[in-house]
Amino acid sequence: STKGRGNSITELSFLPCSQINLHHSESPTAQFYYNIDLNDDLPYITFVQEPYCVKGIPKHVPGNGVTFYHHSQDQANPRATLTISKNIADQFFFQKQFSNKDMATCSVELPTRKLYISSIYMDYTQDIPPSFIKLAEHCLTNKHGLV
Repeated sequence: STKGRGNSITELSFLPCSQINLHHSESPTAQFYYNIDLNDDLPYITFVQEPYCVKGIPKHVPGNGVTFYHHSQDQANPRATLTISKNIADQFFFQKQFSNKDMATCSVELPTRKLYISSIYMDYTQDIPPSFIKLAEHCLTNKHGLV
């Protein structure tokens, strides 16, 4: 549950999450985000790989959430996004140093520790991305949580 005054996150013992690879397809992207948009006030986080994008901007994102992703000057389409419900999104901070077109990372301060959440596109034919190793090492060294 998310306990606390208003929408303040003081505990994350239960927070609905979903993960999906949309393979750059418009119709599945629109349907997935439409279903997310039907969610009323329940806090949520979605981890999306390969959303449908146009000129580097994810399309059909839900109106009840904030979508975090790496913006590139060359308008390359991001292959990883995080969408967090608006009722808790203001407590999450985009971590540019741990984000790129294949990785979208945010952090949130909890009462006992900092928590990083990251949506990551990983090609199974490639080695583990150095950017993910850098994030994992940072979290390990500083005793931060990582999802």
